[in-house]
Amino acid sequence: MLGKVLTSRALITDGFNSLVGGVMGFSILLSAEVFKHNAAVWYLDGSVGVLIGLTIFAYGVKLLIDMVPRVRQTRHYEMFE
Repeated sequence: MLGKVLTSRALITDGFNSLVGGVMGFSILLSAEVFKHNAAVWYLDGSVGVLIGLTIFAYGVKLLIDMVPRVRQTRHYEMFE
């Protein structure tokens, strides 16, 4: 929320990464408890890890696509030599 108020792309991205890190920690705890009671779901931790990885990858691609117009705007500025 603070990143949106301050219009800071870096703060918004850091908040998203922190949220994903919290979800990942909670999923590790949850999958360990589920595995303790039922060993047939050994794949749960890896599956959640792959989903989180794909989510971070998609967010990174979105950030790159959002930055292309900004880079094109600054292309005609004076070059430092």
